[in-house]
Amino acid sequence: MLDLIYPIKRKFPICDTLKCSVCHLLPLETLQYVEMKMKHDTIRVFTPDIPAELTFVERKQVNNKLVNAIRTPGKQIVVYGENGSGKTTLLTNKLNQLYEGYISTSCTGETTVEHILRDGFDQLGKFYISQVERKKSISIGGEIKNNYALIANSIKIQRKRETNVTEVPIIPPDLTVQLLAKFFGESKYAWVLEDFHKVRKSEKKRISDLLKVFANEAQNAPSTKVIIIGAVESAGEIAAFSNDMNRRIYQIKVDLMTNEEISEIILRGSELLNLTFEDNVKAAIVMASGFRPSRCHQLCLNICQDLEINETVEQTVKISMSDFEKSIGTYHEAYGYFITDGYKYE
Repeated sequence: MLDLIYPIKRKFPICDTLKCSVCHLLPLETLQYVEMKMKHDTIRVFTPDIPAELTFVERKQVNNKLVNAIRTPGKQIVVYGENGSGKTTLLTNKLNQLYEGYISTSCTGETTVEHILRDGFDQLGKFYISQVERKKSISIGGEIKNNYALIANSIKIQRKRETNVTEVPIIPPDLTVQLLAKFFGESKYAWVLEDFHKVRKSEKKRISDLLKVFANEAQNAPSTKVIIIGAVESAGEIAAFSNDMNRRIYQIKVDLMTNEEISEIILRGSELLNLTFEDNVKAAIVMASGFRPSRCHQLCLNICQDLEINETVEQTVKISMSDFEKSIGTYHEAYGYFITDGYKYE
């Protein structure tokens, strides 16, 4: 298994302390064994709306491609796939293993490059200013730290002048894309841009230019990297704006999960919470999920919540078909999806 090759840096170690050096070096199999002997909150086991950790399933078909892309200096990355296919969960787990940390910026139809620059700069403050959650002491160059502090103070003054939050944020002249790339390189943080497909075409062209700068900065700081997450239509968009980016981008497609992978989520969750799913129930969840991990997590969470299972139970609970069918009703009420008798989404 690939995870046994390099140490695992878990965002939430089993001992619940970010300073424990032991948990970060334990093999994955040992961590999984210890985790199964602990009590777990159901909402941390089945996580439809946040990246899964306890029930993370390796995606063999895409795992090596993503790891190689993350490890290759200068390569910027576009991760794309259908909604709910597990793109963010896969990327988050790999970044936790391979990077000092990462920053995530969510995009919308109103997002501009100015919004992105400002958000990336602001979030870097946890590295350059607070450093409360740093796992180890890191020496920061005096000049670049001073530059960050000066720009942060300039933005603080400008914020007092901004009266309409819908306006494009003012970016100080000193905060160039080149300097921001240096800040990221010094911090050894990766930068994730989520929901790229929602951004207007004119801004996508500017984001493509931003990626060029980050790719160039990797010559000085190899860890400098921007990772874009988007829907299927995001494939090829960055490269289309610039021929130069063709060789500097890894485009990685995350397919829907296989039957076995969805089943593995159910199995791991049942072990962590001390549940037993009947075989026909597992098969029904797989079909109803449409092979989307997020839907599988939601259906399993619905089952647990309907049964008032909020954490690992002492006595094993058997999950029946009637429990599953109730969860389908709960899902339909919340999300409006219609499910046929064959448990397929329409």
